[in-house]
Amino acid sequence: MKRNNDKKLVWHFLIGVVFFLGGAALLVFLVDPFFHYHKPWFGLQPLQYSHQYQGYGAVEHLEYDSLLLGSSVVMSINTDTLDNRLDCTTIKAVGNSASAPLLETYLDTAFKEHDLKYVFYGLDVFSLYWDQNAAIFPEEVDYLVNKNPFDDIHYFWNGAVIGEKIPDMLLASRGDGFSWGLAYQINHQGDCNPDMVLKNYNPTIDEVEYEEHDYRYGYDEVEANLDRIEGLVKAHPETKFEFFLPPYCITWWYRADNQYLLESYLYSLDRVMERLLPYENVSFYTTDFNNADVITNLYLYQDVAHGGTQVTEQMALEIGNPDYEITLETYKQELSDLQKVLDCFKERAETEGIEFVYNGPIQID
Repeated sequence: MKRNNDKKLVWHFLIGVVFFLGGAALLVFLVDPFFHYHKPWFGLQPLQYSHQYQGYGAVEHLEYDSLLLGSSVVMSINTDTLDNRLDCTTIKAVGNSASAPLLETYLDTAFKEHDLKYVFYGLDVFSLYWDQNAAIFPEEVDYLVNKNPFDDIHYFWNGAVIGEKIPDMLLASRGDGFSWGLAYQINHQGDCNPDMVLKNYNPTIDEVEYEEHDYRYGYDEVEANLDRIEGLVKAHPETKFEFFLPPYCITWWYRADNQYLLESYLYSLDRVMERLLPYENVSFYTTDFNNADVITNLYLYQDVAHGGTQVTEQMALEIGNPDYEITLETYKQELSDLQKVLDCFKERAETEGIEFVYNGPIQID
């Protein structure tokens, strides 16, 4: 009799474990906070807080007709502003220091399931230097992108997903303040001032012979990535590709100059515009990338590169705006204007010391 009772207890325990694990997996599947299987059901809102874990699923399954691509410099753009101006529905496909291969993967995925009206592409020049054979996604999110169903165990029985992400999504869906446009926000609470910028300002580098660096640095990678981008532009003539140049803080460009990368970066931007501007479905916009009043005003920036909300909101107003358009006739002058701003900043930094930035934006003659 005792042996029978022990067997019943074991079976009851095993059945309980199966029901518990099955219930947890079912909950994750139904709510699906990373959009791994489907768009939100039951009227839930697509709360987006982690581009690493949610980016691929969002591009694959959410409903939209336009895509914002780029790095953390464009991550905080309020896409509601774009949507209201240009009559579209935009989601973000972004990443920290996002590589061109990553953004290409997002675009390929989007075009498989969506007819895109606009592609708003924040052209971070450093993204073009990534090797096509390098890993696109970090190892910790492989289970969400590798299409291996056996790896989904990392999603079904994930304490953070069940205990934090699902409740967060449920709470956001009950509130009135949800906004698609504020997905992946990183600058809405950050302080903007020279102190914050100069915290990680480091223009000095180890001495390197200049002869080792020329404008062809990374040339093969740049051309390979540009080939892929151009291929997508050609393959989708019905989609309007709106490229824009993010307004990095001038300290970012100054650091690049000290690292002997500036000539290469400017050459690469020249190549991108030279090759893509002839296409009828392509436009480029300055979005203040060479505007001294913006990029040399460190009171608008959170760190050595990232602007605050005033900078990102202005980007959203200038993308697609003809007043800020770059053309085949003007793109070389626009790059020259950036060089002029940098030269002025460099001269003052080296003669007066970097403290002059506390006086506000510099004036360009």
